[in-house]
Amino acid sequence: RMDGVAATRAIRALAGPAAQTPIIALTANADPEDAAAYIAAGMIGVVEKPMKPENLLRALQQALEGSTARAA
Repeated sequence: RMDGVAATRAIRALAGPAAQTPIIALTANADPEDAAAYIAAGMIGVVEKPMKPENLLRALQQALEGSTARAA
């Protein structure tokens, strides 16, 4: 019963490797302020809905490479 930001903060607060789980926001709320809040909460990328497959692929590639960036 928590939103994605609260869930991300809870995961980041875990001990051990679970805290490093890559988390990407998939949201219709992707204006710059919202995206900045998702990244500040510990997410590593943001993909806007309606989702374009190439944007999701880019976010997944960035997650696997370990970079933090907004996908689109």
